[in-house]
Amino acid sequence: MKVLLVADAHGRYTWIPHLVHDAGSVDVSVIAGDLTNFGPPMLAARLIGMLPAPVLAVGGNCDPPEVHHTIERAGGVCVHATLHTLDDVVFMGVGGSNPTPFSTPFELPEEKIGSILTSLMEKAEEMGGTRVLVSHAPPYGVLDEVGGTHVGSRAVAALLGRVDAILCGHIHEARGIERVQGTLVVNPGPAFNAMAALVWVGDGVRAELMEVEGHDS
Repeated sequence: MKVLLVADAHGRYTWIPHLVHDAGSVDVSVIAGDLTNFGPPMLAARLIGMLPAPVLAVGGNCDPPEVHHTIERAGGVCVHATLHTLDDVVFMGVGGSNPTPFSTPFELPEEKIGSILTSLMEKAEEMGGTRVLVSHAPPYGVLDEVGGTHVGSRAVAALLGRVDAILCGHIHEARGIERVQGTLVVNPGPAFNAMAALVWVGDGVRAELMEVEGHDS
């Protein structure tokens, strides 16, 4: 399964058609949050429509929580606090982020994130297959540094070693790919800056970062 992963478009979709073109044929598109920049929620429908279907998504901390309804109405699949299976791959999601200093629209206490993920993992472990977490917030300690400080979610980090991949965003400057405790963590970088990633899920999980050649950020 070939996945086009984007995150942090923040309502600026100029580079999305270029990323879609460069990605070639994909089996699914995944949006790891911040479809808009503090709304309006209906703007997210435009992004859903620009990506190859099916489109799985969660909102980010800069999205009003109502964006999850927009995702569904636009023909996407909102995976916040739920599971969605494609072939033998189980996608699960948690939107928003752990608390930030900025009082953004969609922040959740770590306890709430942990509760959501505990429930999802109980169901996913019964189903078997490859497990992929779509989380706007990165796991604490992995691709989550801002000015040398780790700002990721400890609840998300608790799934390292329990899922096959964590597809995240949130921290624009922490773009990268790391494998920790057997879990592949991918932050594609901000889509508004012409960045995305391709992820292959099958016999194992691998990924590569992509960027529109010659773009002017």
